[in-house]
Amino acid sequence: MKYGKRLQSMREQATQKALDYQNSFLEYKELKKLIRSLHTQPEEEKRAFFARLSAEIEKINDFYLEKEEELVIRSQSLEDKIQEVLRISDSIDDSSNSIATTLHLKKDVVTLLTDLVTLEEYSSANATGLLKILKKQYKKVDHVATRSVEPTSYPSGVLLLTQLQRRILEEPFTSSGVLDELVGKLQEVFMKLEQIHCLSDDSSSQIVSDGVGDSLQTDDEWLDDAESSPDDMSSDSESCGENPCTVR
Repeated sequence: MKYGKRLQSMREQATQKALDYQNSFLEYKELKKLIRSLHTQPEEEKRAFFARLSAEIEKINDFYLEKEEELVIRSQSLEDKIQEVLRISDSIDDSSNSIATTLHLKKDVVTLLTDLVTLEEYSSANATGLLKILKKQYKKVDHVATRSVEPTSYPSGVLLLTQLQRRILEEPFTSSGVLDELVGKLQEVFMKLEQIHCLSDDSSSQIVSDGVGDSLQTDDEWLDDAESSPDDMSSDSESCGENPCTVR
């Protein structure tokens, strides 16, 4: 699936699930329209484009940090509850109440892991879109500007592309390791819950140990594709690859 359609699909899914993500995605189509309106020496148009691009980066980053903080708080609260259950587990019998409590906590872990993955998908999808927009801008304007004798007030060509790529990849929504750390902690406490009363809940265990774990291995692959060198830009198909917009 092409990137633009994939992003729209993610936005629609957020709306259907009543999530507050839908208005915080990258305005990919609008940025593409701005690029199409650029010419080879458009100082005023360039300023408008980069102002809009910076605003989009800030919007995405602010939303990410807000959601990340919420997830950190939820994770800590859940971990505290689980640690209390683990602390007293040796002194309680295998009553239906204790089993029900453990199952409830396991479901809470899976729900939180799902929300963590959703934010990772949001981060990855927007990072990919921003990098694609930069490549399109390079092809439209700066690749031509590097051959022009007319001076410009903005750095051009590969230098500009590299600077902006670095900025995006250094923003918290792409560089923060908080979510990966939370996923690791939750996987550990989930397995400890599994050991209480030797409960066998293969379906939810599989979600944590395989489903999330496999997803976390795919993000770097398609981000590397989005960061491909300017020489590879001629074949940009806007596709997210075999694992589109997946998570770390």
